[in-house]
Amino acid sequence: MNCNLSLSQIVKFTGAILLALIMLPARRAESSIPPISTPFCACCADPGMWSLETRKIDDSTMKEFNRLKPAEAADFLTTAAWPDDVSGIAAPESLESGDLVVSIVREQRTWKFFFKTPKDEKGALVLTLPAAATFFNSDNEQRPTPENKSAVVLYKEVRLEGDVRGTGIFANGMAPRTRFRLVLQGKGNACLSADDFYRWNLRVTGPKARYTIYGFFAKPSP
Repeated sequence: MNCNLSLSQIVKFTGAILLALIMLPARRAESSIPPISTPFCACCADPGMWSLETRKIDDSTMKEFNRLKPAEAADFLTTAAWPDDVSGIAAPESLESGDLVVSIVREQRTWKFFFKTPKDEKGALVLTLPAAATFFNSDNEQRPTPENKSAVVLYKEVRLEGDVRGTGIFANGMAPRTRFRLVLQGKGNACLSADDFYRWNLRVTGPKARYTIYGFFAKPSP
């Protein structure tokens, strides 16, 4: 450094140092302000949401499906033409609500539904779950409500279709090209969870079979 500085040069040099010292805390204070974060909700549904798509059943989705557990009671879908409007089963002439007792055994993508009638007649429907399913989600809110301004609850369905085998009371209706359609019905947010689903509908159709069994879900397995 040159020590032979004039008075004016010393004043200028000292002023520059003082200005730098004054500005330094301001810069530090400015840099210490945290960035503003925007809230993000991965599972929140948007108002007006509607979707219908077929996609692969991945491992996480299959894990949720395997948590589902049907409630003990189930019913045949009956109409005024019962039992003439069904085939492939030994249909009882009369049924009370919840007459069918149902249980399920799962082996990965094979689900075995076991049924028992009040007369202790038994049978099983063995479903081979497909690699892909149809997923339907819809915001079905009829009108805005004060208590539900921000939360959108979707009606949701998962539709699974594939081959089915039957034993016992269902055996006579089994033939090549006999298929099932299992619909899981529920409500929830945009993410899929076993806790969302409350009802199921199982339709069996084929050259010798035509009937529907439905019921509700119990609390899912942990």
